[in-house]
Formats: sequence, C-alpha cells, structure tokens
Amino acid sequence: MTPAMARKDDPMNRFALTTALALLLVGCGGTASKEEIAEGEDKVHGALQTVNRGRTLLEILGILPSYTCGEPRRDFVGRLAENVSKNLGCAQVATSAQSDFADAVTVTFPAGCKLGDHELGGELALLYSGGIDRFDASIDFSTMTIDGELVPANGGYQTCGDQSQYWGHATGTLVRNPFLIDFKLTKVDGIMLLGQSTLYLDGRAAIETQRGTDEAVFRELTYKAGDKSPSGGELVIAWPEHQLVARFYEASGIFSTGQLELIVDDKDPVKLPIPQ
Repeated sequence: MTPAMARKDDPMNRFALTTALALLLVGCGGTASKEEIAEGEDKVHGALQTVNRGRTLLEILGILPSYTCGEPRRDFVGRLAENVSKNLGCAQVATSAQSDFADAVTVTFPAGCKLGDHELGGELALLYSGGIDRFDASIDFSTMTIDGELVPANGGYQTCGDQSQYWGHATGTLVRNPFLIDFKLTKVDGIMLLGQSTLYLDGRAAIETQRGTDEAVFRELTYKAGDKSPSGGELVIAWPEHQLVARFYEASGIFSTGQLELIVDDKDPVKLPIPQ
C-alpha cells in the first residue's frame, strides 16, 4: 500500500478541510464540460463501489441476533448458533469461553454458502465482552472471503436492544485500485440483514489511481433494501485536478429513477440519473 493510503498520513481533519473547501466553492457559476461531468461520474462510481464493501460487511453481521439489555452474555452466545442457522442455514458456529469476561465465536462458511447474491467462504471471528449493561463485539473478517476474495477488514459494535453502534475499517483492491475505508452505521430501518433493511452510512475513503489519490467523505448515504446505489445522502470527493459534491435523491415526480446532483469545482449543478 502506498504512503498516501497510510492512516497516519490521512487524518480525519484532512477530509473535513476538503469538505469545507468543496462546499465553499459550490455554486459560483460556470458550466462543467462533458469531460468534467464524465470524469465526475466515474469518480462517484468508484467511490460507491468502495462504500458498498462496507455496506456488505455490515449486512453480513445481520445474521447475528440482537442483544437485549440485561441478558447474560453467555445466554446470548448460547442462542447465537440457533439464530445464525435460522438466517443462514449453511453457516456453522463454534463458541468458546475465553475468560469470565469474554467469549469467542467463529462462524464458518463452507463451499457454496450464499447470502443474497454473495458467496461466502472462510471464517468470521468475533469476540464478545460485557453484558447486562453494555455489550461489545470485535469482529475480524480477515480469514473470510466474499465472492472468492479475502476481506482484509475489522470492525466492531456496541449494542443494547435496538440501540446499536457499528463501525469498520477495510482495505483492498477494486479494479486494480487499492483502497481503504473507515465507516460507521448511523441508523437502521428494519432488520439489519442482507436485502431487508435501509442503512445510513457515514465515513471516509481513499482510493489510489494512476493519477493520484481520490479522497472521499460520505454523510448519511442511504441504501434501501435491494438497492445497489444510494437514494439519499452526500458524497464529497477530491483528487489532484478537481473536487466535487454529489448529492443523491429518491425518484419522485417526473423522475422514474433516483437523481444525482453533481457539482464539479465551482461549476453549476448538473442533474443525472443515479449510477447503478
């Protein structure tokens, strides 16, 4: 991974500054060229592919049961296997007590195990701690595969009934471009399971290209059940030559598909169909 992708050289305030500068420049006039619009669409598509990696990881966690405040941790771990089998019959679960304060869970996905359109393989490792008042989990995806590719990612969550916080960090390669992404789940409508819920994601990403690094910040990107692209939220991307703001809107009125408002540098906004 190149130095530009290293986390120590990529602090959150750098993304915040990028966002602030982009928003200050929005709407100052002028018309974006066809080439600028096409490049902007391409940048949005690449960023959304990266965000979708985080989304898929979160949805995979939906096979796990919700923790109820006051429930002893060992009782929860004991019913986890039943819940996983119900949501994903091909998965196998093993549990072990690590101490008086923590339990380990390993979910194994044998050949041919599928969740939605994705084929899962390898193992998902979780370490649960706490219980009663607060319940924490650390998650290691690194020995798991999604559609035949290893998932160099880790994450975690704190939960108590319907009040949950999920986050993750992932690296990888998309179309020969290395990327990293830090993300968190800010809200869930429905059951957090692949294709059965609406997710709201915040985070940041960096994607290496032949011309430099694309840096992105996303806020409340909204993914409805079954949709491949967001129907709400905002994405800000900066790269060596330009910067853009992309806002997503649901289909309404005369528009049969969702709309993307694209603002390149200080040019006038352009409305486009949301890329699928």
